[in-house]
Amino acid sequence: MDVTKNRSGREDARLGADDWVDAALDAIADSGVAAVTVEGLARKLSVTKGSFYWHFESQAALLGAALARWEARDTEGVIDAAASGGPRERLHALFVAVHRPARGAALHVALSAAADHPVVQPYLRRVSQRRIAYMERCLLELGLGASDARSRATLLFFYGNGDCL
Repeated sequence: MDVTKNRSGREDARLGADDWVDAALDAIADSGVAAVTVEGLARKLSVTKGSFYWHFESQAALLGAALARWEARDTEGVIDAAASGGPRERLHALFVAVHRPARGAALHVALSAAADHPVVQPYLRRVSQRRIAYMERCLLELGLGASDARSRATLLFFYGNGDCL
């Protein structure tokens, strides 16, 4: 939340786009993609719907911003942060970060349940492919053959995300 000075000189907390994105990610993890509604999030944030429209033109735009943050933080950010370690350390870092206090896993499970949603689908596909390719590369570095590395990376991905149950 941004803090600015109002005309009387008092500090005034203002809701920013990041606050809406955080609330959307929380709603997805807690209740799924359908929980990302302007009215529901406005109520949760104790603001009017007008605040939403100051930052986003539509619910789909907010969902896209939330998914872009999820992709950047939980995939690209993790991969970048683990770049200096060996392949075992990088695999471990990915699993720990993606499943950090259950929030990462809850997000992925909720997004997997909405895999056919037109906004979710491209993000989910891109994140899944990126994570599998990353794990495959680590497994190749550990000495597995190409076919085994691909198979195991795919298995690790689905096992790690609970999608194989």
